[in-house]
Amino acid sequence: RLITRASTSGKVVLELTSCTSIETDHVVCALGIRPNNDIAKAAGLEVDTVNDGILVNAELEARRDVFAAGDVCNYHDIVLGRRRVEHQDDTEFSGMRAGANMAGDRTAYTYQSLSWSSLGDIRFEA
Repeated sequence: RLITRASTSGKVVLELTSCTSIETDHVVCALGIRPNNDIAKAAGLEVDTVNDGILVNAELEARRDVFAAGDVCNYHDIVLGRRRVEHQDDTEFSGMRAGANMAGDRTAYTYQSLSWSSLGDIRFEA
């Protein structure tokens, strides 16, 4: 859960459930399956022209102190190579990793996401 409010200095304050607050200039939230690369390009970020998405390193950093997570990021998986995953499971875990890395953790994203679906009473996970 994330609560945002404006500070007296005009910055955005993110109040985390851990009772920690982070003050920042901007917060970008994006939803959807196909990333809008125009925004990333206009910001000077590298974009994968074949598979879409903002190119990030294993720590989900697009450039110094700029991070991307979820459907929009195209990251280097240490097992499978460069990839972009369009799935809620990956979005949740990459978002947590990017947030921890923004806060100074600096750990590679190594989560292997799962996929699931259901049709009537039949459900599968892989």
